[in-house]
Amino acid sequence: LAEPWMSLFYAWTLAYMGQTDAVERHLKHAEQGLASENKENAQHLSGHIAAIRTFLAKLNGEMAESIQLANTALAHLPVDDFKTRSFVAAMLGTALQATGDIEAAAQAYKTAVFTSRQAGNSHMAVHALCDLVGLQLLQGRLNQAEATCREALQLAGDSAKNSGRPLPGAAYAHA
Repeated sequence: LAEPWMSLFYAWTLAYMGQTDAVERHLKHAEQGLASENKENAQHLSGHIAAIRTFLAKLNGEMAESIQLANTALAHLPVDDFKTRSFVAAMLGTALQATGDIEAAAQAYKTAVFTSRQAGNSHMAVHALCDLVGLQLLQGRLNQAEATCREALQLAGDSAKNSGRPLPGAAYAHA
């Protein structure tokens, strides 16, 4: 119990690797360690736990639960944890879109773009922009979709220039 953050990082790793059956055990271990953390760290840890559960709910097609968990995660994560907040906002957008709340989904994707840029995560920003393009196409906002797609391509191009290698999300923007 002395290392709730290690349990959390292991849970993130398992979730990304698709070993979702093993994740909950590590999240429960991290939760048991919340009492040993100061208030700020406990809240941050709680935000990450909710973020992982958001991801799992989304993978399982449980969109209403994913929305609830995403909102919990965003309420607990520090405002400067841009990387995690952008990931959660993107998942929230996907869940909201799946439930038909297109306007709220668009706002979540815009939040994901903003926080991704704050984190310096061009890959996530390009993906969120492309998800936003999909919504704009559904709404018949073709000019807006074209402008957003151009923004995604510009960001992908800038990232490639800065890093010397193509950004994987650029293919999504081209499609």
